[in-house]
Formats: sequence, C-alpha cells, structure tokens
Amino acid sequence: MGRIISSSVDIESAYPRFADLAHQIVEFERLTIAIIDCESNRGTVAFSKTYGTNPISVEIGETFDLYDSVTGRVVRTRETILVSHEEAAQISTIAPLEGAEEQAYLATPMISQDRAIGCLILRSSHQKNYNEADISLIKGISNQIAGAAGISTLYSNMRAA
Repeated sequence: MGRIISSSVDIESAYPRFADLAHQIVEFERLTIAIIDCESNRGTVAFSKTYGTNPISVEIGETFDLYDSVTGRVVRTRETILVSHEEAAQISTIAPLEGAEEQAYLATPMISQDRAIGCLILRSSHQKNYNEADISLIKGISNQIAGAAGISTLYSNMRAA
C-alpha cells in the first residue's frame, strides 16, 4: 500500500487504487481520508470512496469543523477509535443521515513527522464489525500512507501559493 500511495506526488491519483486494495483486506462500505488544518481548526475531505449501494455520499473538498467531530477527536487524542451507530448520533458531524446504512466507524490518525495531519475513516453497515486485528491493520495502513499524504499536502500548498 505504501508503494501505491507514494507512487506520485499527486496523491489524489493514487487514492482509488489504495482504497480498492484496502477494501480487499478489511470490510467496509466507505473509506474517507480527511486532512486537517490545525490553524483553522477545520478538516477537508481529501478522498472518499463508497462500495455498495449506500445513498449517502461525501464530497471531496468538503470542509468541516474539527470541533465535536470524529476526526477532531482522533487528531486530538492521536488514538484510533471505534464508534458505534448509537455513539455516532451523539457526535454532530457524523450523526447518521436519513437513509444512511452505516453502523460502525473506525477512525485512526494519520501521523507524519510526529504531527497528526489527518484521519483515515472506515465505515461499515455491520454493527461492531471491527475487531482488534482490524484496528491493528488499519493503524498500519494509516502509518504507511501518512508520510505520502503529508508530502502531497505540502506540494499542493506550494502550488497554490
């Protein structure tokens, strides 16, 4: 996975292949990568891919407040969390939307150069679908892609300047 995600400075072109490979390893209906900006306390959806027939989509480029969000919690604590459907209803920015089938969220920080730069989130329609082996695997996947995502963010910021 690290080889796929670091195959280009333009990481956006590698995200779909990365998601497909991750989907072969761990069961989920949606994979989302959010990159954070600590200065503005906001996150941006860098990539999202849905598998199956879930009608709820997440727009790439969509921004959100880190306050009271799973991403914000993960970035602040630097810990992987598993959020059940019931717990999700308590967190405003991931509250189940009408028609959403997702029952569990697994979110892990993306850490590059000892700094949380984002969050990798998997969503599943199976309640309590994820176990310790899945959590360990997702942490490893996040570690593999965090460096490339950090470099890509710097590259994008330099191009925009």
